[in-house]
Amino acid sequence: MSVFLGNAMYARFADCDPLQTNHVQRDDQLVPYFVLQTARHISGLPGLFTAGILSACLSSFSSSLNSVACIIYEDFLLPFLPKDMTDQRASNILKSIVVMFGILCILLVYLIENVNGIFPLSNVLQAVTCGPIMGLFTLGMLFPSANAEGALAGGIAGLAFACWVVIGTNWYRMSGLLRDPKKPMSLSGCQFNSTAIVTPSPTSDQIFYLYRISMWYNSLMSAIIVIVFGLLISWLTGRKNKPIRTELLSPLVRSLIKGEKKTELDEERKLQDGH
Repeated sequence: MSVFLGNAMYARFADCDPLQTNHVQRDDQLVPYFVLQTARHISGLPGLFTAGILSACLSSFSSSLNSVACIIYEDFLLPFLPKDMTDQRASNILKSIVVMFGILCILLVYLIENVNGIFPLSNVLQAVTCGPIMGLFTLGMLFPSANAEGALAGGIAGLAFACWVVIGTNWYRMSGLLRDPKKPMSLSGCQFNSTAIVTPSPTSDQIFYLYRISMWYNSLMSAIIVIVFGLLISWLTGRKNKPIRTELLSPLVRSLIKGEKKTELDEERKLQDGH
């Protein structure tokens, strides 16, 4: 659906870019503008489209708020609450958490305005969180020599690297020194005469290379940092933990272990199962 909508908008605005004509000021305003231009002759359809978009967003948003409230209550607040607490009081606490996070999400709208839309912000959060998590899972499944100290150090290093790259990149973007190149658009199909003033884009050659890499590589780079630092710290500290269970490793790694060597814990479990 998104691909179809994008192709339809490009076919409609290829010869008259709304951004260059100042009909819209941001990329995320193109979809509402496209609906208004194509369906304005049908009474009520643009409003119905807007209501549908808002309803879909609120439906997902309400489920997310309820999930966050339950997780915070169950994992962080419940151990400190009295055992004889009533259901009504628990319900009031959950509602308060929902209201608090709802207000926080509303305040994040001002942050979205500074990062040029919600799509870059979602990629920022994905790079900071998903990259280190993927690195930790990969480190644990594919490298039997990794230990707890290596996983902790690698996770911290990957998270710090992701935050550094994301903060630096967005600082240059908000200051106007770093801009993503866009596909060429035309004004030849517009129904008016205009004079376009072309301003040269600021050069980004002097910006640090990691800040100029596409945001799609942030998660991959942070995951690699987790694995590299995790293996290095594991090698320096040595194995101090209990023997790992081979079923926790990837099947490919288990098949590559020389002679299908079993850990001491696996042998003990086999003996216990035999008895």
